[in-house]
Amino acid sequence: MDVPALRHLMEKVLPENKPIESFEIEDNFPGLGRRVFNLNARKISQPGNNAHRMLLVFEDITDRKQREHDALSLTNEISHRIKNNLQVIVGLIAYEAKWTTAPCVQGYKAMEARIGAIAQLYELISQTSRSRTIAVDAYLREIAKAMSRACLETRRASK
Repeated sequence: MDVPALRHLMEKVLPENKPIESFEIEDNFPGLGRRVFNLNARKISQPGNNAHRMLLVFEDITDRKQREHDALSLTNEISHRIKNNLQVIVGLIAYEAKWTTAPCVQGYKAMEARIGAIAQLYELISQTSRSRTIAVDAYLREIAKAMSRACLETRRASK
């Protein structure tokens, strides 16, 4: 197996003392099948010995990568189902608001706006959590917008 990027990095380990950190190789390996390996390399030396030596560590991370992929797929599926369920709830509330008597419409509209706001915030959280960083400023801005919309909907419904 010839991996030009790896060869380029390995050519620098000994002469330039540049270690390789967490280089991933994914390929079909004879006798092993499709595998993912994590490679680390360092120059090693002993005092008084001028021999050039390199320590290579290969770690088979195939199973870990598969678990990460499975966890991400499951998270995406759960997220999708939660968003769909919130939208169904919003739709049911809107339907009830159409067919209810006037005094109750305001409450239904307020509930619809609040649950819609929750759905929007959930979408923001699920998008940002995939990158493992939540943009607090965007999150707070969305909360403020959602609450403003909910308050406006409540005021309009009461008029």
